[in-house]
Amino acid sequence: MMKKFIRILLPIFVFLALFLPVFAIDEYVRDDYGVLTQEEIQQLNQKAARISQEQQCGIYIRVMPNREGEAFIEDYAEIIYKRENLGIGPDKNGILLILDMNERYYDIAAYGDRSNRAFTDFAKSIMEDDIVERMSKGNYYEAFNYYLDDAEYDLQREAMGEPVDVNHVHTIAEQKAQKRRVATTVAGTVSPLTSLLICLGLRSRNKSKGLRYDAVDYIPRNGIQLNVVSDQFLYRREHRTPRPKVQSSSGGGFGDGGTTINSGGFSHSSGKF
Repeated sequence: MMKKFIRILLPIFVFLALFLPVFAIDEYVRDDYGVLTQEEIQQLNQKAARISQEQQCGIYIRVMPNREGEAFIEDYAEIIYKRENLGIGPDKNGILLILDMNERYYDIAAYGDRSNRAFTDFAKSIMEDDIVERMSKGNYYEAFNYYLDDAEYDLQREAMGEPVDVNHVHTIAEQKAQKRRVATTVAGTVSPLTSLLICLGLRSRNKSKGLRYDAVDYIPRNGIQLNVVSDQFLYRREHRTPRPKVQSSSGGGFGDGGTTINSGGFSHSSGKF
């Protein structure tokens, strides 16, 4: 009788041991502030659950009214990740997008060996390109969908042994991001040369011989008529402040590629939206 009872229960215990970690956390998307409708939360949660189960890496979103105490957004993300026991498998692989709606900070935090391989510094920057502007405009549902799509793609690329990184640029989004960075570098070199050519051109044309000094001398006898008035700006100056990086165990930074990982096993990319 006992052996029969064991034969019945053993498959159940094996099933729970293998699959319970996958279903332990079913709240992949939580909005404690109210930027999403219940229907949107349900749709995003179903999508995140599917990706998480297929890729064996938890994909999470947390929209919080504010942070606890004086914690930095990166520290707060780690607190939430550990407190809620997020992640899948023995290594607790996962990625968390967390928002502080009070001060409008966000953080993308990855944890676990596979997550840190998949979500490189460059891959996180692609995510930011896709979601930050949308969040700043209040398009949270659209932004979160992009975040989930990017996370799935990054994990698929990691599974193929070719993580999204500076040395592996394939998608249109990555190409655009790479081109923006290259354009910034080229602009710093080309602008002085362009300025020099403009000055030389003006110098060759602006001879003093034959010049007239009264504005009226340049007006046609029958007058002039202005049909269009517009302002054209030839130059734009941008000021960018790089996000500080912490201790790295696998490279880090766009130049070398890889992922910047801190002593707690987390990698981050954060800012304001």
